[in-house]
Amino acid sequence: MRTSDRDGRRRSLTRSLVACAALVASAIVCAPFACAQRGATPSVASARLWFLGDVHAGQALDRLFEERSTLARSLAAEHGFVNLEGAVVERAAPSTEARLLNDARALSVLRAAGVRFASIANNHALDNGAAGLAQSAAHVERAGIMAVGEDGVRVATVDGVRVAFVALDLSRGVPTDARARFARARAAASVRVISLHVAAPALYTPPPAELRVAVRDAVAEQATVVVAHGTHTIAPITREGRTLVAWGLGNAVFHCECSRETEGLLLRVTARADGETRASVAPLEAGLDGRALVFGGPEGASFSLLRALGVPVHAQSECAPLGL
Repeated sequence: MRTSDRDGRRRSLTRSLVACAALVASAIVCAPFACAQRGATPSVASARLWFLGDVHAGQALDRLFEERSTLARSLAAEHGFVNLEGAVVERAAPSTEARLLNDARALSVLRAAGVRFASIANNHALDNGAAGLAQSAAHVERAGIMAVGEDGVRVATVDGVRVAFVALDLSRGVPTDARARFARARAAASVRVISLHVAAPALYTPPPAELRVAVRDAVAEQATVVVAHGTHTIAPITREGRTLVAWGLGNAVFHCECSRETEGLLLRVTARADGETRASVAPLEAGLDGRALVFGGPEGASFSLLRALGVPVHAQSECAPLGL
């Protein structure tokens, strides 16, 4: 995002708060210090998954989470999914708005934090050229993270449950075979995760038209979870039929002057093999310029924003369940 555009976009964001607050307040019920994974062990096999927004490590990333967080320590034992923004190279030069490069050494940091899956389908995937896309995927896979690109459906077994992943970049519109890909995911696994990347202004609401179309098709093919990335801002989390849709998770960590947004969300989901899901959300302050992200806290930008959106978040809570 160009700095010169930020003031105008922020004015648009303010105008969108009223409509967004009504949607979020009707969709989310919060309770202090509770998470999707707490409580009795479900009788049906369940996959424990968590999702963050945009991750761009740039030249350096020492850690993903602020190390004092108890929530962060528990996430390392689960299965995380992020949008890895930009190409991956052996040694990254400083990133610019036109060219985002991730240093391959940062991938081990993501893996240690619990990241097991990464979308590489975004508008910066080709920033190291067409050959660089395959190199990015190879770097990610060597780090022990599944690279989910636009070349098909990836399937993994998570906590004994088959989970299918599809990632699409919508910056050039919705691919003509998008629904067919979602259908293949439906046939391949009992839990289906769809990641959608958009190149759109930083607006909390309404979602871009291409995103609405892709979500509609994913819901029609019984996706379990749909997560949207790319706007660098948070957005409502809703239930569309049985599908849990996160319309925007904001930034997680971002090492480029081109995006200075600090709001973000962690979405934590327990997805059962029979299609049932439970979820919780944790606001976070994104880590910029190589710093780690920080969950919650009374001074956290994301807490303040969620309150503005009508969500009754307790400052002392690390995560809050979604009443969806």
